[in-house]
Amino acid sequence: MPARIRSFFHDHIAAPSPAPVLGTAYATADVHEHDLLTGAVDYLANGPFQGRCESIHVRIENITGTPTTMSVKLCADANGDFTLVPSTTIPLDFGITTTDSACGAVKVEVPLFQIFGGGTFYLFAHLDAGTADFAQSCITWSET
Repeated sequence: MPARIRSFFHDHIAAPSPAPVLGTAYATADVHEHDLLTGAVDYLANGPFQGRCESIHVRIENITGTPTTMSVKLCADANGDFTLVPSTTIPLDFGITTTDSACGAVKVEVPLFQIFGGGTFYLFAHLDAGTADFAQSCITWSET
């Protein structure tokens, strides 16, 4: 009987302090850096990242105004010029007991290869209205 092929899931969380303050347009200061090879076994960590971005989860805090969506894009460079996951709109889900924080998630399912070597990717974001602290993001990825 042939062996079953499985996927192995990984995640990377970014929570910079202080958190970037999002506005209504992409900016190079409004970014989370994700090294997807952090904690990887040697055979993965020694080369450029190759895997599948499964999902992106985000959290914003200290919201002003009335944003309802957040747009994100994942890039291979810190300037946001080499886009790997194009701009994607995520509906914001506000907390039950608070209105000044919200979360969102999007299913991505895109194969990624870090063309510049290593495993660092850059998640840029902006809101449709108002401002907020870009408190946390999590990229879930898989290998097969």
